[in-house]
Amino acid sequence: MDETDARIRSFSKSLGTIGGGNHFCEMQTLVTCEPDVGLDVGALYLLIHSGSRGYGTAVLADVPHDGFNGMHPDADATSAYLAGHDQAARWARLNRRIIAERAADALRTDVRLIADVPHNLLVRVGDGWLHRKGAAQADAGLVPLAGSRATPSYLLRPSHTEAALWSTAHGAGRRYDRSSMHGRVGTKRSDLEAMQRTSFGGRVICEDRALLIEEAPLAYKSAAAVAADLEATGVAKTVATFHPLLTFKKTRTGGLRNA
Repeated sequence: MDETDARIRSFSKSLGTIGGGNHFCEMQTLVTCEPDVGLDVGALYLLIHSGSRGYGTAVLADVPHDGFNGMHPDADATSAYLAGHDQAARWARLNRRIIAERAADALRTDVRLIADVPHNLLVRVGDGWLHRKGAAQADAGLVPLAGSRATPSYLLRPSHTEAALWSTAHGAGRRYDRSSMHGRVGTKRSDLEAMQRTSFGGRVICEDRALLIEEAPLAYKSAAAVAADLEATGVAKTVATFHPLLTFKKTRTGGLRNA
């Protein structure tokens, strides 16, 4: 068994789980849509934000200490990192697919992929490298823009502009860091219960009290404003708007199968 096989085995139990932080699986309803997009208004859709579940972190841990000062493109360490990076990206894609299939099974329905657009990836562009840190790939079709669990999310059609490095925002972005959120929202039982309801009549499933506070809608910028800015600057155009119905973040047992 080679090193890659060993790593795959060690992370196999995490496949199909969402993780912590800002990761989630959300059932949404489509409320507006451009006719040429081909989606059904009123139908249910899934938006999944989850990654490689620690696989990518393990790949990064293998980088030699001096590698963070820059790695030569032809170095063995660079080749090893890029191979691990690409494997972690495939692992994350598989993880999201399993989450979607588990959610569809729980809803007793079928599921089909509309878009799977990663962020935080490294790609070769000409003679250089492009690192999309917090930015989504915008040269391969439609891109989702995630709102907070109490705000709309959007589907974007990127303009594929070189000025934006063929990238676009993947979410609203935080207004406040996680630690400061513990002093910004109420912590009474009634406050926590209120955070498990949304203005759209939806519910949030999160049994981690600290995570519920850290990921409160107040922590995030306006996704509507981000979408408007992307359109105003010619980076992307909103083609569909979704409202959250059920946001699954974390149970004590951690798996979507336990929702």
